[in-house]
Amino acid sequence: MFAQLWVQLLRENHWKHNTHLLSNWEQLNRAKNYISHHINREIILDDLSSIANINKYYLCRLFKNAFGMTPIQYHVAIRLEKAKQMA
Repeated sequence: MFAQLWVQLLRENHWKHNTHLLSNWEQLNRAKNYISHHINREIILDDLSSIANINKYYLCRLFKNAFGMTPIQYHVAIRLEKAKQMA
């Protein structure tokens, strides 16, 4: 799990320093923050794309490029990590 988090941090750093991709960073951050703050709720991709204000398919592609997983996979990973901490 540490390696996956490390790769995620490297990708985030890459995106933050790439001016072409930086324009989408705010939208991705909104989606990521929503997921992080709604761990115990079901995440619906249509709702998430509305929050990010971009098409759901484009959101999935951007999210995967930035974080190495889709928004739903990220939600599951966050939930699993929280469950591990509670155990």
